[in-house]
Amino acid sequence: MNNILEILSMAKGDPQSMYDKMIRENPQFSEFVQKNKDKRPEDIAKEYGVDVTRIGTFGHSAGGHLSLMLGVKGLVTCAVGGAPPTEIGNPNNPWDKHPEWWPIGHIKKDTAPILILQGSEDPIVRPNLTDDFVKKMHKVGNKVEYIKARGQHNFSYDYALELT
Repeated sequence: MNNILEILSMAKGDPQSMYDKMIRENPQFSEFVQKNKDKRPEDIAKEYGVDVTRIGTFGHSAGGHLSLMLGVKGLVTCAVGGAPPTEIGNPNNPWDKHPEWWPIGHIKKDTAPILILQGSEDPIVRPNLTDDFVKKMHKVGNKVEYIKARGQHNFSYDYALELT
C-alpha cells in the first residue's frame, strides 16, 4: 500500500451488506483484512508508517455522518463532512429517539477540528440541522469551519465548486 492508508467509502444499506459488498468489490481490502486480522491497529499503523497523531477523515452524506462521529468522539485528529446528517430532526422518526447515533448527541468540549461543507438548498440533509450542530459546537468552544453555499446535496464534491 506504499504507506497509504486507504479509506473505504460505504453506500447506503445495512452494515452487513455494505461490508459484504466491500469485500467482494475490493480485493485489496479483502487481502488487507485477511493479512491483518490478528494484529492490533497500532501495530498496523506502525508497519505502514502511519502517524496515528495525524489521521483525518472525509465523507459525504452518510460518510460525512461517520466522519463527524469520529471527530466528535475524538477518534481522529480532524474531520471533514460534506452534507453530513448530524441529527434526524423528526420526533416521529424512530432513529431520532437515539441521540447517541448522531454527531449532535456527542457534542462536548475539545473535539477534533471539523470542516463542514453544506449546500444551502440540500433537499436530503436539511441545512437548518447542520446550522444547529455548528452553533452547538461553537457554543462549547469547538473549532468548526462551516462552508455553506448555494447548492444541492452534491455540493461537497461538485467538480464545479467555486467559492468566493
